[in-house]
Order: sequence, then C-alpha cells, then structure tokens
Amino acid sequence: MRHYIIGHVENGHTYLNMQVEGAAPHEISNRLINKSVECLHIHKRDDLSSCWRVLIEFGSGEMLEVSASETEVVDWNEIGTINLAFRPGGVPVDAAIYKRLAVDPFVVNEVELLTCTEDLVFSECGILLKGLAGEIFIVAIGEMPFQLSVSLHSSNNLFLPRYPVESCAASKPPGASLIKHDPCTTPSPLTD
Repeated sequence: MRHYIIGHVENGHTYLNMQVEGAAPHEISNRLINKSVECLHIHKRDDLSSCWRVLIEFGSGEMLEVSASETEVVDWNEIGTINLAFRPGGVPVDAAIYKRLAVDPFVVNEVELLTCTEDLVFSECGILLKGLAGEIFIVAIGEMPFQLSVSLHSSNNLFLPRYPVESCAASKPPGASLIKHDPCTTPSPLTD
C-alpha cells in the first residue's frame, strides 16, 4: 500500500479514503461481522497506545492488518488515514518481529469507520468494532505520523488518537449490506 493517499475533491472538500487490500470497500462489514476477535499482534517494541501496525486475528485464522498513511494537505500539515488489509488464514505471524496480545474474545456485531475533518479535508482515520455484549475495540490514527493507537474493552491501556474519537463522525462502511449476529437465528442481511 502507498504511504500517502491521493484524495478526491468534491464540493470544495478533499476526501482521503482508506486503502483496502484483499476486499472491496463495500465488503468490509460483511468480512468482519460475526467474526470472533481472538488476539492481536503488534511489533515487539510497540504498545497499544503507539504502534506501527496492528494484526487482528479472528477465530477462523484470518487476519485484518491495520496500518496508517499520511498525506500533506496544507503547509506541512499531514492528515492520517487508516489502511486495511485482509489476510487469509494459515499465514504465520513472524514471532521474531511481532508479539501476541491476548484479548477477551468477542464476536463482531457492528463495524463503523471514524472520519475526522481538518482544514476542509475528510479522512477515514479509524475503525471501530462493536461486540454483542457492548465490547468496543478501536484502532485509530495515533499522535505521530504513521502511528496507530488502540482502545480495547479488556485493557486499561493509554489511548492516544490524533483526533479525539468524540470529534470524529462514525459511519457504516460504504455500500455495506450489514449483517448483525443474532445467536438465536441464522444471520440475515438488514435493509436500511
């Protein structure tokens, strides 16, 4: 993936959309809903408040890799955008580089993208996964260029996003036919 985003301009605003690999943007929710988050992997020298890459491992063995891009917009001001890469199951994580972090497993019931606005620029700066029992897991652009910060329901880590989550707009991924997990029935598409 590129380390910068080429935005598109619409109505005088610049939009910096995340890069997605291994799935189309409209498939994000359907690829994550009903998946069980089992653990995380981050670089050995990193912690959840400031990391360069986050690998989210699901019960199926599949992984979602989250990283960051930066784009200079005005007078050296850079705006961060997340990147998502879906990885197939069975690909081993390099234990010499990454450490495994246990989490209280949860099933993803809802997916939202966080979008910040700065200098007439809209940037997809984070992803939020919600669980059935109210679990909330956020990976967002961190304070420094190319960094991420993670907020995890089962951890008391310091969460240091560059853009305060409460100032970001949360929305469903584009074109998603959302499927919510219902433990009593087979999942079915919801309509808006």
